[in-house]
Amino acid sequence: MDLEQIISEYIECYNNFRIDEMLDLFATDCIFENISNSNGIIKISGKDELKSLVEKYKEIFSTKEQQIINLYTGDNHAVAEIIFKGILINDSKIDLRGVSIFEIENGKIKRLADYS
Repeated sequence: MDLEQIISEYIECYNNFRIDEMLDLFATDCIFENISNSNGIIKISGKDELKSLVEKYKEIFSTKEQQIINLYTGDNHAVAEIIFKGILINDSKIDLRGVSIFEIENGKIKRLADYS
């Protein structure tokens, strides 16, 4: 799978709560960072911690969708401009624009940093 296919598959799995398939795209020792103006910084290491985080998000959101509006790729990295829309279980809506930086190693996502 090439870089763009990995990112496309990640977005598809993310949007449809396909957690196990999404985690298969990550390296065992992956790093995930979420840097937000409203929620501060979340940084986790490893697939186990990532799975715990993603499962918590599944409990919070009734729907969520990331859409890539621009994608810039290099050899083993990509920068995606993202629109995120979600509905929390209390029916509150979230609309954000942000940037996701993907680093790929050996065909897996080694690092993903989301900025919003």
